[in-house]
Amino acid sequence: MNMSDLITRIKLDMGIYAIALPFPNVDKMMADIIKKITLRVYSQYFPLEETVRKSSKEIQVYFTKRDYTDVKLDLAPGEEVIEIEDIYYDDTDLARMGYYGTTLPQFQYSNLQDLLMSNVSMNLSNLTIPKLTWDFNPPNSVRIYNLYTGSIFIKYLKLHDPSLASIPYSQEESFFKLAELDVKKVFFQMIKHYNELESAHGRINLKIDDWEQADSARADILREWDETFHLDRKTIYYA
Repeated sequence: MNMSDLITRIKLDMGIYAIALPFPNVDKMMADIIKKITLRVYSQYFPLEETVRKSSKEIQVYFTKRDYTDVKLDLAPGEEVIEIEDIYYDDTDLARMGYYGTTLPQFQYSNLQDLLMSNVSMNLSNLTIPKLTWDFNPPNSVRIYNLYTGSIFIKYLKLHDPSLASIPYSQEESFFKLAELDVKKVFFQMIKHYNELESAHGRINLKIDDWEQADSARADILREWDETFHLDRKTIYYA
C-alpha cells in the first residue's frame, strides 16, 4: 500500500476525484488526516511487529541495580514503539550450542552426545535463570528485571511507517475503511456549510449525506476491533 494510491481510491469512492473542493491542497489534507489520525489509531489494533537480537555488548545500558537494568531501544528517526510484547534469552547462546552444531543426519557418537548435553544444559538454564520481566517507559526506555549476561531478543510493537509501505496486503481493506471514514468525518465538518459548488460545467450539488454518518460508522468499526483485536496478541505468562 502507498499513500498516493490510497488517496486516489478514497477520492474515487467519495465521488470527488474530478471535483474541485472549496479548499486547497486536498491531497495533502487527506495525507495529513491519514498520518495523524488513521495511522495512529490503526496501529493500536494492528501494530507493526519487529524482533531484534541484541548481544550483551550491543545492549545500551544507562542504569543498573542488583535486580534490574535500564536499557535504551535503538530506534530509527521517527520510529515509535507502542509496547514491548516479549523479551527472552537466545536459548542457543545460553546452552552454548544449538542444533546447528551437529552433522545430522549422520549421528556420530560425539555429535549425538553433544546434542543431548546441549538439551540438558538448556533445560538447566531455564530452571536456574529467572524469567525476564520488564517495564516499558516510552518512548524508548525499558527496565528489564533478572537480566544476566547473554544475548536477548526484544519483540516490540510499533506504529506503521508513514509511507504505508508496512501495511500488509491482508490488512489493506481494513485500513482503507478506517482511512475513508476519517477523511469523510473531517471533510464533512469543513464542507457542510456548502450546499453547491460552482464549476465550469455549472453548479454541482454535493451529495455528502453519507459523510455525516462517518462518525457513527467509525465508532462501530472501532467497537468491533475492541472486541476482537486482543485475539491476535500473544498472552504472556510469568512462571
